[in-house]
Amino acid sequence: MAELAAAKGPLADAVNAVKAQDGPEIQVQGSADLIQSLHADGLIDEFNVWTFPVILGKGKRLFEPGTPAGGLEVVDSKVSPSGVISSTRRSRPRA
Repeated sequence: MAELAAAKGPLADAVNAVKAQDGPEIQVQGSADLIQSLHADGLIDEFNVWTFPVILGKGKRLFEPGTPAGGLEVVDSKVSPSGVISSTRRSRPRA
């Protein structure tokens, strides 16, 4: 099992330090607030997004207003028999 430690200092510095190490990919599951910060700092290489055909009212947006529009390229997309859309999107390099 991997060793866990609390990040200290700016989030971008901590994530860049982990990304620079050898090891498995970093995954974030279910934290829209965290991905907002990571995306704003250009630290997300790939998004795997599942869209479910359910109407629940007003929910949390994946990309909140004011989030920098990052160029995301769709590299894969599938639709399940129940209508769930699974898409993989990679971040394009920023200019």
